[in-house]
Amino acid sequence: MKKTKHTPVAQRHDRILTASGPKLSLLLGGLFLGLLLVSFILRFGINSLWPDQLDPTSGTAGEAIWRAVIEGLNLAGLGKEELSSEPNRWVGVITALLGLVLLLFAVALWSSRMTLRLMAIKSGQSDIFESNHSLILGFGDSALDVVDELIEANFHRKNPCIVILSERPVAEMEEALKAGIGEFGNSRIICRQGSITSALTLKRMGIERARSVVLINPAFAWEERTAKHRGDSAMMMAVMAVVSACFGPLPPMTVRMHYKRNLQLAQNVAKGNLFAFEENELLSKIMVQTSRAPGLSRIYADLAGFQGNEFYSFAVPNRLQEKSFGELAFHFLEPMPLGIRRADGRVHLNPPPHTPLDHGDRLLMLAKDKSQLRWFDAPCIAPRRLARSTKKAKRRPEHYLIYGWNKKTMTIIEEYATYLAEGSVVNLVVPEVTSTIELKFKEAFKRHSHLQMGLGHVSPAALDFPAKLNPERYKSVMILSAEGATPEEIDASTLGLLLKFRRYFQELEEAGKTPTTKMLVEIQQSRNAQLMQSAGLKNLMVSSKILSKIMAQVAEEPEVLEVYEDLFRSEGSEIYLKPVEYYLSELEVEVHFADLVLAAQARGEVCFGVRLLRMEESYAEGYGVYLIPDKSQSFWINPGDQLVVLAEDET
Repeated sequence: MKKTKHTPVAQRHDRILTASGPKLSLLLGGLFLGLLLVSFILRFGINSLWPDQLDPTSGTAGEAIWRAVIEGLNLAGLGKEELSSEPNRWVGVITALLGLVLLLFAVALWSSRMTLRLMAIKSGQSDIFESNHSLILGFGDSALDVVDELIEANFHRKNPCIVILSERPVAEMEEALKAGIGEFGNSRIICRQGSITSALTLKRMGIERARSVVLINPAFAWEERTAKHRGDSAMMMAVMAVVSACFGPLPPMTVRMHYKRNLQLAQNVAKGNLFAFEENELLSKIMVQTSRAPGLSRIYADLAGFQGNEFYSFAVPNRLQEKSFGELAFHFLEPMPLGIRRADGRVHLNPPPHTPLDHGDRLLMLAKDKSQLRWFDAPCIAPRRLARSTKKAKRRPEHYLIYGWNKKTMTIIEEYATYLAEGSVVNLVVPEVTSTIELKFKEAFKRHSHLQMGLGHVSPAALDFPAKLNPERYKSVMILSAEGATPEEIDASTLGLLLKFRRYFQELEEAGKTPTTKMLVEIQQSRNAQLMQSAGLKNLMVSSKILSKIMAQVAEEPEVLEVYEDLFRSEGSEIYLKPVEYYLSELEVEVHFADLVLAAQARGEVCFGVRLLRMEESYAEGYGVYLIPDKSQSFWINPGDQLVVLAEDET
């Protein structure tokens, strides 16, 4: 095959044609000015040597320059030179033709550049010039939940912007956003295509000007171990890319990891600017707490994210500096102080009511949004000291059943062991007992001798399932999602299990043996939650949804992560639903919410809500749960009602 031999001239020609837009523009401008100069010299020289008798003015310098410009830009103008001499006409024709060539070349250049620019914008390759924007690295179902929460958080901001960078096509991301969210409120959403591990691409996304960065782990909890490690590795590379792209201070980054070791490595790279959590540990803690107190799942769903109530850090005004923590609760109409963030950064939830605030301390508040954080010089309502009850819960053995196996199972058992009294029962039943399951269970059995633990296997396809499990003997039955399949298959399998349990409990009711067992079900996709609820399930844990809500919240308020960590720390204060009988000696009375707050303070607790038994079936009334109501709001309190409190234990 004969090879084409490029000459230096051809190579120079190729370099010119492939030069950047500014270089070509300068070249064309130079050629056009050169053409005008040559035309001027020729016309001026010709008319100096052979003056034009038909047009005596053509020999002047000004007229020569003017005609050179007109002829170089407008070929049609030649027809007006009827009185010019022959040499002048030839100069005009040549100038006009060369000018036309240059003009057409310039039009073609700018047309192609504009086309390339439009294609770059449509394909998501253009730069971002925004500032103070939220930057999301990665895309998927969890990204939709994060975007949904950020849209809510941006409601009170001026001209907010959310930028999404992913390797997916822009059109695909935009379609998914429209289908999954629909309305974007006052937020502008910009999608760009590119690598989240490229420092150069991140610079083009305005990483140094971003308000926050949310990294979306591409691997899900239901995927295999290998996929999870790949997802964590991608997140670590993205964190390193962010560090490399920023020469100044790093923006706060939020990420969820599957494995604690990977999380620690990423935090070391981020130099204190990575606010991360290990998803299995966090979910396990939430699931154990919600299984022990039916109704907590709705409270956690309300607290996580921006569509319910939110956590805020609030600087105490000088006028209220002398007030104790307990007194400050009554200087806000709706928002409720839950704790103190000390000047050195330490978080203390549910401090004693008499605790003073030192200089630099801030209140950790629960409020609907920032606009609600309004305080009053005087107490907005004077609470009444109602007759106190001296009742306390006695720690008794409890019985729990876990059906299914995934990475959270052993962590859940460890959490149960932390809370449960001696003699409590925790049974694990799986479709098939593998050697790994048996080994890990035996290790847990040896560590927690105060519990009665059992391991069994029952296939969900068995004719006597779930009767063989005797689920009515347990306080709660927890159904865990499987691993390794698609989320649709996992949720379909979980729904099938739920329907079998529901049918079994209905048969018991028909036989006059109404069970008190509560069900807690883990699902992967939030769109399946409605199906579960229509099957009669009230205690529902949408794993990806609650994690995405927390991620969005931490991205906007990084201090919130410390609040969650303290909430789920077994030695600290946690959220409990406690019978109102523990606080008031007289029931079936009307009280203000402020009265209940004061009654909880007498027990060293923070009350921030009420759960009314008579409303627990009412969807319109939020299933009877009222969080941070107006402190002057009245409630008719009956036996069986509960207070939502922050307390050190359940007694």
